[in-house]
Amino acid sequence: MPKLCKLEPVSGGGEFDAPQAIDLPDGRPLILGRSPLTGIVDKKLSRNHLEATADYMSETVHLKQLGPNPAWCQGNELQKESGVKLANGEKLQLLVGKYEYAIRFSSNQPSAGNDRGSVKKSNDLTVQKSESPVTKVAKDSHSSKKRTLDDDRDDDEDDDNDDSKAERKANSRAGNFQPAQKKSKTEREDDENGNPVDEIDQKLAALQRKAKEATEKQARKEGSASRHHREHREAGESGSGDGSASAKAAPAAGSGKPSTVEEWKEEGKLLVFKSVGVKAGSKIVGFDMDGTLITTASGKVFPQNADDWRIIYPEVPGRLKKLHSEGYKIVIFTNQLGISRGKMTVKEFKRKLGNVQRKMGVPLQAFAATSGGMYRKPAMGMWNYLKSKGNDGITIDMKASMYVGDAAGRPADWAPKKKKDFSCSDRLFALNIGLPFKTPEEFFMGQKPAKFNMPAFDPRTVSTSTPLLSPPNTVLPAAVQEVILLVGFPASGKSTFVKNHLLKHKYFHVNRDTMGTWQKCVSACTSALNKGQSVVVDNTNADPESRKRYVECAQKAKVQCRCFTFSTSFDQARHNEKFRQLTPSGKNHAPINDMVFHSFKKNFVPPKKEEGFSEVIQVNFVPAFANSDEERLYKTFLLEK
Repeated sequence: MPKLCKLEPVSGGGEFDAPQAIDLPDGRPLILGRSPLTGIVDKKLSRNHLEATADYMSETVHLKQLGPNPAWCQGNELQKESGVKLANGEKLQLLVGKYEYAIRFSSNQPSAGNDRGSVKKSNDLTVQKSESPVTKVAKDSHSSKKRTLDDDRDDDEDDDNDDSKAERKANSRAGNFQPAQKKSKTEREDDENGNPVDEIDQKLAALQRKAKEATEKQARKEGSASRHHREHREAGESGSGDGSASAKAAPAAGSGKPSTVEEWKEEGKLLVFKSVGVKAGSKIVGFDMDGTLITTASGKVFPQNADDWRIIYPEVPGRLKKLHSEGYKIVIFTNQLGISRGKMTVKEFKRKLGNVQRKMGVPLQAFAATSGGMYRKPAMGMWNYLKSKGNDGITIDMKASMYVGDAAGRPADWAPKKKKDFSCSDRLFALNIGLPFKTPEEFFMGQKPAKFNMPAFDPRTVSTSTPLLSPPNTVLPAAVQEVILLVGFPASGKSTFVKNHLLKHKYFHVNRDTMGTWQKCVSACTSALNKGQSVVVDNTNADPESRKRYVECAQKAKVQCRCFTFSTSFDQARHNEKFRQLTPSGKNHAPINDMVFHSFKKNFVPPKKEEGFSEVIQVNFVPAFANSDEERLYKTFLLEK
């Protein structure tokens, strides 16, 4: 039994002076919050914020949310009175993006195996495909021995669950979400009821300032624009999923010559590996790596080092050898964000992947996305690189090929006692590129498809012919002086709407990204109205309190105030943001992390005429693309979950 359990402050997990690690006694609850114990004075953290109870026998810590502002654990916000159980080495943040601790027991005991059980049968939506040669391989080589499902997750889950955390920690270090100086009571949030909505625009403005500084710094180093265009070309973003993206003429089928040497390439944020004996071919079977071909040898959720792995099912090497003997090229596509975050070096990953290939006993090619961006699944960058540069010009036969991965969008208990999939990135990757998809349980073990959930937003359904305004007979511009107040998520199209429909009619543009504070925005609005100009307020304006300021400006100037509310949903706004960062238009925009989107969603109150508006008009999202390549990119799934 462990002698001690501690909560250890994580470097970079928020700006606070933790005097020391916090000891957790066995079986006795300890209250964490704003206190000398943590060294935190942030008033958004209540004194009775989180209850932590350690269980030395199971090496777990049960956390219960007490305060109103959520803690962050396992990729999710804790709601009041909800609880979660964390294992040794796992992390929590007392507030979202701030004050991070890791669970540390003084000694590690081998964890017991998960309960065994069979998979639930389901008639829910699955990918239905006629039997292909790849399917036949799995059926013909399936043994009578049934292996139970393994509950371990891969490195990708660690990467995915950490995505928003890392962004938030970076923003905290950069000071994006901390006031530069002490503000008056009317400007700051001092209670425990969450951020006031006007703070959302303050965060966006800070992000834009930081983006400008970062762009200037990067330009001095190497020229950010040229690097962006180079990566854009390497990934072949504009390629379609039918194997026709290569600009060079290519044979329709066949195979190339076997490689005689082991080869590694580093293409920016992409690692490319070819083992001895691998050859280009028209038939491809793609695999995710962690959680699909291998899992941890330690039994831990995440690997402890580059040697902490084992083949996930005994059937895996035999299946791969049979595929190879029938002329299939085996290709691994893996997200390895941990490399850019320092969890594993490139050298260590190369050694790990080389050992995995030798253990499998078959030639293979592998692509590893080491950061976010165009190469990271479900974006198609790795696949497009394979088609354009990694297959010796041989066209891929999409009907004879397949992709297998464990990030499949399956909910909790998709099989007895199974956790939900950490994302849907593998299923969406296959859908984007147009390949049939199977989970490792289906492909290697012959099990029936499990139920799964698709994302709420489907980019394929977005139309460019939807009416822009509702009602469609809305007068724009107005024949009289007015204030137009915009309401909507970040990345919902507000600034584009202003540029395309209002600036040419001489509306004065009020925007917090450039003006900095809401007080300056109100002052600029008043000044423009006094000069006889119409004004458009291009901020998020999520709740009645933030909107009231501009309604009062209009009333004092005796002009009408109309509200234009953008229909873009939470998920579509996040998709728009990811799309923007993958295209040239993103080079002048600061990346917006999920915390800003969640903040708007939490505080949003739909606008009503009773607030003082003469009209409330809905603005629909109608995209306008620079070219057909961008339209194809937009209509692929870009979000992992």
